[in-house]
Amino acid sequence: MLRRRTPLGTPHLSPEVVAKLSEMAQAALPLETGGILLGWYEHHDIRITDAIAVEDLAATATSYSRGNEAGNAALGAYMKGQPAGSPLGYVGEWHSHPGPAGPSPLDTLSFIGITESAKQPLVQVVMALQGNEWRPVVCMSRSRLSLARWPSSMVRL
Repeated sequence: MLRRRTPLGTPHLSPEVVAKLSEMAQAALPLETGGILLGWYEHHDIRITDAIAVEDLAATATSYSRGNEAGNAALGAYMKGQPAGSPLGYVGEWHSHPGPAGPSPLDTLSFIGITESAKQPLVQVVMALQGNEWRPVVCMSRSRLSLARWPSSMVRL
């Protein structure tokens, strides 16, 4: 479980979610893939409890873009299956890098752009393939002034 306190709070990424992200990333090889992170907020902390893939028909080995229309449709379909009053909802984005690289400068700029209009902090997870193992690199942000990043070595599985 990822636990590191920052002024933003702490994102909690369970081993089950890391395993699911790894499986989705592995299935998409040699292309990048990605989607939406789901969970809830506890004070300033974010509990990430699930993830869904959102297909990008133009994905390549070095790029993935989650379209708004496809993302909204996937999120809507997922949320229809949740009980009324569930605290579960959108808490961020994820995508894969079929190599050992964490978030690129474009990934960081895109993520900061998403957080600019968000009412609460969001999490970005980049699943980086290191050898035969997928490793999460986690970022959490409220705005360009408050970006925290956790390298793979800090995620406890």
